[in-house]
Amino acid sequence: PSSWENVTSNQAQIVAVFGPGNGNEKRNSGAKAATQKFILFVDDDCELRPECLRAIVEEIEKDSGVSFVYSDYTIKVADGLEWDQASGDMYPGAFNPDRLLKSNYINTTSLIRTSSFPGFDPKLKRFQDWDLWLTMAFSKGLRGSYINKNLFTLHQIDVGITSGVCAADALAALFAKH
Repeated sequence: PSSWENVTSNQAQIVAVFGPGNGNEKRNSGAKAATQKFILFVDDDCELRPECLRAIVEEIEKDSGVSFVYSDYTIKVADGLEWDQASGDMYPGAFNPDRLLKSNYINTTSLIRTSSFPGFDPKLKRFQDWDLWLTMAFSKGLRGSYINKNLFTLHQIDVGITSGVCAADALAALFAKH
């Protein structure tokens, strides 16, 4: 698309997609423009710790059978924001596909092998990240690896762009797919 910026060095590439399209379409467009072997989606409310990139790359490179790596993180909810998530540290725990069927415990800010990335489903209006992990685990037979270390902070300053989508309808669409 004509509305993306691409900055590349010999070891890293940053692709930022602007313009029309929903979040899924923009993320997929950015992933298609990526030329590196790993993808990390970082939203504008996310602050990576200095050691984050080194830790997740080292973890994924330890095992060629691992398709994505995720970690502990912190959520900081802005004062006065009415939100269903409280501030605090999040500890997702070890990768468990059965647990993934019951809850979305993996954050979008996870390192993914580019070759393993199936894309975000542009038809889904909510729970797109959960759908991604379910697709990778069950449709593709891929697995993730967990780092028991806090590597980023999510600064919740608003309720998010998908909060207006009915959760029950979005869950029904997700479960119908999987």
